[in-house]
Amino acid sequence: MMNEQERADLAKELIAEIAAAWGDKPDVVKSEQDGAPVFIVSVNRGSKFIFNPQESAEQIVKQVESTLTLAFKDKTPEAIKDAIRLHSFRRIGTLIACTPINFADFLWMQSLLIGAHVTSSELGRFCPEIKKGLSLSVLSVINARLRERLKLEKAPFGLLYNEQQLGAKKVVNDYLAFQAIESLGGFPSRNKLAKALKVTPGTILNWARARGFDSLEELLNSLQSHARNSEG
Repeated sequence: MMNEQERADLAKELIAEIAAAWGDKPDVVKSEQDGAPVFIVSVNRGSKFIFNPQESAEQIVKQVESTLTLAFKDKTPEAIKDAIRLHSFRRIGTLIACTPINFADFLWMQSLLIGAHVTSSELGRFCPEIKKGLSLSVLSVINARLRERLKLEKAPFGLLYNEQQLGAKKVVNDYLAFQAIESLGGFPSRNKLAKALKVTPGTILNWARARGFDSLEELLNSLQSHARNSEG
């Protein structure tokens, strides 16, 4: 097993190798800071930051070493060391190449979380169901983005599964519900909306009531009234 200094030295060496072979990539440009290779990363149409991958690379080396030492326990120390170097090189290179996408996702995710936090703070102790619905909506949107990045199958349209409750209770997602309402002309029947979201009409009614309305029609009227006031 390597000690911390050996991991740091290997990480630094691999970063230097990657930087030396780095081609022309407009969103990740190699540079140097205090004698060490760094990368200038462009995100969201012009925003830039300097990324020093040393700390992250050390963690990668540590994770790879832990995994391969166990998996290759029958191999010679030299073979294990070569494997650690190869796998760490690939992962660190991928880390640097994917930084613009990952950081852009982080900023996007942060904006959603901040919006939910501000709204929740403004509501205070009131409207707990609305706050819960907002949190679930944000979670659903983030979950969809992560599934896309990980190339996983999309979750059922319009649904979240509350895994903390027995039976995986189905919850209508506000964000996707409002999208469906708009796509259905702004004033769909409860049955049509339920069909679009793949839930029962009763679930739609419960969703409307959880947001303070006696019926879906009352909720839709409120949305249209709010839209007219906004336009005015």
